[in-house]
Amino acid sequence: MRIILADDHRVVRNGLKLLLETQPNVQIIGEATNGEEVLAILEDNANVDVLLTDMNMHGVGGKELMSTMAERYPNVKVAFLSMVDSEIEIKAVFDLGAKAYLLKNADYDELLFALGHIMKGHTYLSSELSFRLLMSNRPTVSKIDAKQVLQELDLSGREFDVLQLLVDGHTTKEIADKLFISKRTVEGHRQKLLEKTNSKNYVELIRFSIDKQLIA
Repeated sequence: MRIILADDHRVVRNGLKLLLETQPNVQIIGEATNGEEVLAILEDNANVDVLLTDMNMHGVGGKELMSTMAERYPNVKVAFLSMVDSEIEIKAVFDLGAKAYLLKNADYDELLFALGHIMKGHTYLSSELSFRLLMSNRPTVSKIDAKQVLQELDLSGREFDVLQLLVDGHTTKEIADKLFISKRTVEGHRQKLLEKTNSKNYVELIRFSIDKQLIA
């Protein structure tokens, strides 16, 4: 996975670089402090898989950069790691073709999971944002027998526990600590939940859970 890191805070970039380079399948192609520098790197080397970028940067920011990326470099998957949690701003970059959006309080495991997820051709919105956005537009639904739905999905008790904690916005590490299991096991349950509910991403998973009244 060949990545460009874009953030105007050097400490953030250095931290991400140190963490990502511990992964055997990750190569940091370049670093940038703004959108102009990102585009300059891509002009010299377009052989990039992922751009991991902040939303707010000096000069060309995230939304403007996303628009240019969609036009010039549509094969590069753009993932945002930002403090911006505006529904309007997030929707705008997804409409332009962004593949992932995480808040900067996301843990390292969620970031790695998101990057792996988009490399498989999917999109990713952090569970915290997914739950917040969906609950703000929660529809009125008819009463559904949740037990019957769970039986049809063949969810195990542990998978249901993980689902409940995911939609409450807990990170992989927090779920592992609460359930006394490993982070790898949590990630396995997360993937199983996506498969069993036929969800492409966590927005769909949480929407499914709300529609079927699997969560309070």
